[in-house]
Amino acid sequence: SLGFYTFFLLREGTFDLVASALGASFPFQNGVTVTTGETTTHDMVAGEASVTATVADSTRDDGEAVVRLYQVLGEERHLAGEQTVPIGANVSFANLAAGNYLIGATAEDNRGAEETFSLNDGESADIALDLIDLLTLSGTVVDHTGEPVTGATVTLREAAGGALLSIGATSADGAY
Repeated sequence: SLGFYTFFLLREGTFDLVASALGASFPFQNGVTVTTGETTTHDMVAGEASVTATVADSTRDDGEAVVRLYQVLGEERHLAGEQTVPIGANVSFANLAAGNYLIGATAEDNRGAEETFSLNDGESADIALDLIDLLTLSGTVVDHTGEPVTGATVTLREAAGGALLSIGATSADGAY
């Protein structure tokens, strides 16, 4: 049936469950215990909070921005919504669980914005996303002979083991 999930486990234990979907977020389920010889059922229900963001750009009033909403748990980000909207427009996301979020917008010409915020059960938030010029970090990944490495994972973190900021993969020419 739709919305049903099953994990087949090799051992009993206590686990954390995370569900994510475009158009909804769910409370994180910590400490779900699965015992040998028993069937454990744990249902997850989307939240009732919402956020509305306004995308603005002081340098222009035309074009579009891609707005992505992530539910944040520690260093993990779970995509909860994505919409493309005209510059100057509002974008709304509903069915959100209480918790921490990051919302970001990117537009052409390397302009973007992001904000972090928290939501309580049933709460609505309004966020302003004022686009600014983005900085660029790029490079190539090559093997010891100088040949490009295709599909290498490149991870960007804050210095000294800080927060995970972005993950990408190299193209056919080793570029990221």
